[in-house]
Amino acid sequence: MCKTAYLRIKYSLLVSIIFLTTAFPGHAQDLLQQEAPPAPKGDVEILESRFTTTSPIVGDRFTYFFKFDHIRNLRVHPVEQLSEQGFVILEEQRLDPQEFDGRLIQQYKYTVQALQAGESQFSPASIYFDGPHNNPIAAVAEPVQLTVSSIVDVQVVSNSPVMLGESLELRLSVTKRKPVTISAMPQALHAELQISEPVEAPETEQGTGEADVTPTPTPQPAALEFVLDQSQNIVPQQVDGQTIEDYNYLVTSQPGVAGEYVLPEFRVSYRTAKGEEIEQVIAPTQFFVLNPNTGNLDIATDYRFLIVPAIFLAAVLVGGGVVFLYLKYRKPHKAVDTFVPPPLPPGDVAHQELAEIQAMKLPSKGEFKEYYTLISESVRKFLGAEYHFHVLERTTEEILTDIQAQNMPDKIKRRVSTFLPEADVVKFAKYTPTLEQSEQAMEVALQIVDDSLEYHQLPMASSEDVNDESLQVTNSSSSVETDNQQRTGSSE
Repeated sequence: MCKTAYLRIKYSLLVSIIFLTTAFPGHAQDLLQQEAPPAPKGDVEILESRFTTTSPIVGDRFTYFFKFDHIRNLRVHPVEQLSEQGFVILEEQRLDPQEFDGRLIQQYKYTVQALQAGESQFSPASIYFDGPHNNPIAAVAEPVQLTVSSIVDVQVVSNSPVMLGESLELRLSVTKRKPVTISAMPQALHAELQISEPVEAPETEQGTGEADVTPTPTPQPAALEFVLDQSQNIVPQQVDGQTIEDYNYLVTSQPGVAGEYVLPEFRVSYRTAKGEEIEQVIAPTQFFVLNPNTGNLDIATDYRFLIVPAIFLAAVLVGGGVVFLYLKYRKPHKAVDTFVPPPLPPGDVAHQELAEIQAMKLPSKGEFKEYYTLISESVRKFLGAEYHFHVLERTTEEILTDIQAQNMPDKIKRRVSTFLPEADVVKFAKYTPTLEQSEQAMEVALQIVDDSLEYHQLPMASSEDVNDESLQVTNSSSSVETDNQQRTGSSE
């Protein structure tokens, strides 16, 4: 029973294979010759695709580096697409393969030369499988854009568009990107007026028996002619490593008819450093002559160049109107009167500062350096403001020298000449004075201020007032301490 079932299954499979072979011979052959599936993603990876420059000049040689890796025992090869884009492969160098972590690294170096100017965006190289595959491409390098500049660039520069009756100017701006010599420049250029509708001759009547009269042709406007200015002095200019030369042309007659004038293509020849003679073809150029009253010719003028100025002018007008309305109808702000007290006289400022320093009781705290620094700075500022000379950020020697030239009593000069050096000794020489010497320094500072005010016959606050004020500050502080002690005792 089992043997019979096995034979039936075997017979059915054999019949099915024969049927498929006879019914679909091509498909069966494809199944028998089916290739292995392409390598999975990651079997081939591009590691580097780089040019030494993407903006070469015609004739330059540059290098393209191409590096990729793949799994071991996988047969692939690179195919460059540089030749298809008009580049010449001067040398192809294959470096020795390297094996790392079960993968094979291959590196190629191409020396390329650019022969034609222009822009092109393409994939520099691809990797193909060896042998027949359904999809022979294993990997493709990222596209890159190469911009090849010409050795010489000629630009037609004019003041077009111009109004009818205005002078039309023309010059050729030649940019040299390599050391070359201009060997041939057109001596004359002609621009022809473009008429959109040709002028038709009037029809003659037939059958009148009269001889046909040849119509007088309509005179065509003369073309504009520009002649190279032979008297000009060509002065080369260096801009960003390039040499720029300007050739001016003189117009023999100004345009008498409005319309579009076209300067056809022309050639400029130059000689390279190797003695090669090369011609540069310049594309046609348009000139526009405007006349709003012209009605006899159909002027095919492109007015799109006026769009941007019109938008800018409209924006300026709208913005100006908004600002005008805002300034006209805005609510006026009420002016706020702020009282600024007048500055105090130098004498009052000095007395106030010295009183505050005396109330700080710095000598009793052992802070002699800060005490003498504050006193000397106050005296310095007072002398500068009172006698009108610069004292801040100056040494004591410089101040004493200026004091000798001031209109100042000798007793004040002697006090200042003694006071400032003594203060410097405490500030910089780490000298520790006694409490009596500190009090005497304050008295000398006050005496300098009072004597100066008395000399200038200005209202002054005497030293007794300063002492009274400092005494009041001292009494107030002592009373606060007494109150604190009484509160502490009552709380206990």
